Amino acid sequence: MNLLFLGPPGSGKDTQAELLAAGGDFVVVSTGQVMRDGIVAGSELALQAKSFMDEGKWVPDEIVYKLLAEHVKSLGDKSIIFTGAVRRATQIPLLEDSLDAVGKSLDKVLYFDLPDAEVMNRLSNRWFCPHDKTIYNTYFKSRSPKVAGVCDKCGNQLVQRDDDKPEVVQQRLAEVRQFDADILSAYEAKGLLVHVDATPSVEDIAVKVRELLGL
Repeated sequence: MNLLFLGPPGSGKDTQAELLAAGGDFVVVSTGQVMRDGIVAGSELALQAKSFMDEGKWVPDEIVYKLLAEHVKSLGDKSIIFTGAVRRATQIPLLEDSLDAVGKSLDKVLYFDLPDAEVMNRLSNRWFCPHDKTIYNTYFKSRSPKVAGVCDKCGNQLVQRDDDKPEVVQQRLAEVRQFDADILSAYEAKGLLVHVDATPSVEDIAVKVRELLGL
């Protein structure tokens, strides 16, 4: 089974992907991680991508999806959850072509629905440790640091990413909603789209996701 997880920032799609993968049923594939791993491995395509990244430019889709196809081929028959693989409707056929080239296709597209107000609350309360990269969220008691503003693991002061500040989150969200509308319409027309309510707890969503996938 091959899946694509979509949703606004803060919807927990990456968390749910990792939970499924932890159970041994799936491998999570992120285009960003595929490029980073390819660069470390010295892949010719990945090094081409790096040349664009070093100049602060977007990596051309042609390179991204060729890299993705190579990586997917290396996974053999493993079930995959794609994250970050489609950010614009124009990328839908590119992902399809990449999968088709290695004899695969998407079985379902899960969209994690979260209201704008909840997105704002979650992201604007997100903090991380610059030393060990641990992420905290003061909006959730279970994910808050034991001491306000201090990392549980190393005692360093927590900081907030610039793109998690309220005014930036609002701008990011407006852009995401604009692109998502076309993406959801396209996948709904293909009969692949499944909506998931992303407002409950992580644990409850994980149960629902497994039910929707028949696992």
